[in-house]
Amino acid sequence: MLSVPVISIIVCIRILLPDRRGVRSTIVLFLLFINVFIFYLHDEVQKSYIETAKQEEMKIQMSQYAKELEMMMKSQDRLNKIHHDYKHHLTTIGAMAKTGGNEEILSYLKQMENIAGTALCHHLYTENRNMNNLLNYILEDVKSVIEKPEISVEIPNHIGEELFDLSIIVGNLMDNAIRGAAASEERRLSFQMYYGKGIMNIQIENSIKDTPKVQNGIYLTTKSRKEGHGIGLQNVKLVVEKYHGQMEICHTEKSFQVKILLYMKLDEK
Repeated sequence: MLSVPVISIIVCIRILLPDRRGVRSTIVLFLLFINVFIFYLHDEVQKSYIETAKQEEMKIQMSQYAKELEMMMKSQDRLNKIHHDYKHHLTTIGAMAKTGGNEEILSYLKQMENIAGTALCHHLYTENRNMNNLLNYILEDVKSVIEKPEISVEIPNHIGEELFDLSIIVGNLMDNAIRGAAASEERRLSFQMYYGKGIMNIQIENSIKDTPKVQNGIYLTTKSRKEGHGIGLQNVKLVVEKYHGQMEICHTEKSFQVKILLYMKLDEK
């Protein structure tokens, strides 16, 4: 792009000089060709970027769908096993009842309840299917570490291309929060996401083990491996800037909190 003004200056200088064998016409035509070529190249690069972004978004969605399908298949398999052994369970419970083993019956029923409960492990955090899949994927293995994460999501059922950017924010912030909460004594995690009047509000808070270290306004990593540190948070900041939003990070001795406001117009139907 810098070649355009440079060539334009040359043309201006040449035009002021006497025309020698059609030099003016040649330079003007050359300048016109350069301008057309640059605008064409810029358009192609922009198309390529948009196509790449769409492909990345598609990969994320396909990964989410695959994860949801896998979870549903596992749940259905567990339910099928329970249904298959239903008569056997009733026979066993009947035998226990004849011998007056009330405690044994209660214990047996508790085991069946636990098995059925794990079969229905898919949670409904929001009516937005894509975001619900993402949250289920992120929080699937968290319960063993964080017993009761507080999740509250109120967003439109359908989100277009903005979903790609929201996934970057939610994914990176949740990963950091889960890691921080898991290392703490309280093991507390709270996530809120709601939309209204053109504003997407995201708040996430987690308990922490140690007070974070801050250097020149940048939070230092607690990871043992320093390679690639900060890339996730940098991506979050880029998304916030894209929507002319705001991000606030604050902490106390026992908690870490991130608040984000994004200005985006979504269909609220």
